[in-house]
Amino acid sequence: YSRQRMHAVGFPAALVDKAARDLRETECVTPAREWLVDGTKWLLVLSGKPGCGKSQAATWAAFQLMSRGFDPRCARCPKVSEQALYGGDAEEYRWFCSTAGVLVLDDLGEGEQRSEKRGAWRAWVDDVMTQRHAEGRKTIITTNRTPAEFTAWLGSRITDRMREGAFLSTKELSMRGAVAVNETQRGGER
Repeated sequence: YSRQRMHAVGFPAALVDKAARDLRETECVTPAREWLVDGTKWLLVLSGKPGCGKSQAATWAAFQLMSRGFDPRCARCPKVSEQALYGGDAEEYRWFCSTAGVLVLDDLGEGEQRSEKRGAWRAWVDDVMTQRHAEGRKTIITTNRTPAEFTAWLGSRITDRMREGAFLSTKELSMRGAVAVNETQRGGER
């Protein structure tokens, strides 16, 4: 039931299954675990290269919070930023994101999200983040961006609020294909 619920609120099925059954210990999982145990910070930002485990750690943390009674929501930012941001459905989605017990903003700042023509998207992020900060709602961001890039894009008002959270920047390489590479290497050594 809990996996179905996570899928229904925007979390990718493969990540939910891995978080529930086969969590890899990565440089992102440790700070996610520490953030959960500490419990005092409203925000966790996981920054690093594509494939290093940020989304998996964020999904796992949201899954853990859901088991504690938090209502989760995942906004996959490249997709959301392409959708209509105004109108009835858009306002309802913004409300769901603003009021979720735990919100994962996955891949924030990727692709075209930071272009000048995406001012409405930047305003959406600003509005959601401001409301969540004011209410102390748990928020997890995954990104490839640095704090300086966030400040240049979102402005100092939002990034100043982000400082009240935890920010991890990892240099860990992509895990995608790592199993296949290791299997090939072992096969060649026999």
